[in-house]
Amino acid sequence: MTPKTLVERISEREILTLGVLVSSLELPADADADEAASALLVFEENYPIKVGQLRPHDPLAGFLDHRARSPITWLFEQARTEDRASELNDRLSKRSRLLGVPALRRPPETVREFVLAWLGMRLESD
Repeated sequence: MTPKTLVERISEREILTLGVLVSSLELPADADADEAASALLVFEENYPIKVGQLRPHDPLAGFLDHRARSPITWLFEQARTEDRASELNDRLSKRSRLLGVPALRRPPETVREFVLAWLGMRLESD
């Protein structure tokens, strides 16, 4: 039996309300909850998941993982995966420029870090 990808595992989770999910991110007090919610919606736009199925510590690398049964399928899945990753990075880069914040020294590794970067806040280990 092939292990499930992160997206497959996420699809089996309980769906949290957007408000509960934003609260679970444990963002700094000055963080804008509406902007945090908009960052989370980027995932729903790019992946076959409901935003309420995300959790703060979900690794972003897990969204790039896919299983393919044949080389041709793998090739198409790889292209789709790279497109999605590029879209996330592009949206985050545009957002940083819009906010006038410097580029991150390292890419975000988790959903929570993606939201922090979206808000223009420093990552803990940055």
